[in-house]
Amino acid sequence: MKDATAELSSLRTYRVPTFTDWGGGYKSAELGIAFTKGPTVQSVWYRSGAEELKDGFDDVSDLNFMVSFPDDGPTKIVRLAILSCSEVSKGCMLALLPVQQPRPLWADSISSATVQ
Repeated sequence: MKDATAELSSLRTYRVPTFTDWGGGYKSAELGIAFTKGPTVQSVWYRSGAEELKDGFDDVSDLNFMVSFPDDGPTKIVRLAILSCSEVSKGCMLALLPVQQPRPLWADSISSATVQ
């Protein structure tokens, strides 16, 4: 199980070697990435965190992502990611966050009473 967990983690983690001017220390930011077939990065946008890391978004767009598409249709895939830069790790890393299933709307209508 440990090997599978490490492999999955490595599939969603990317080094960003070309972005070196984040201002030093440790900084992180959450961002969104939209992919189109290729996979090609269509856009990268800032969500929260260290604004200094916005300067690295072009470098993120240039990464070779391993993203699978379900078919040949005009599909777009949107992922959230954390870009973190550290002097200790001597650079920046991007980690795609695991995809989470949305909570179904009907789940809010279920009462806390026990269903028999």
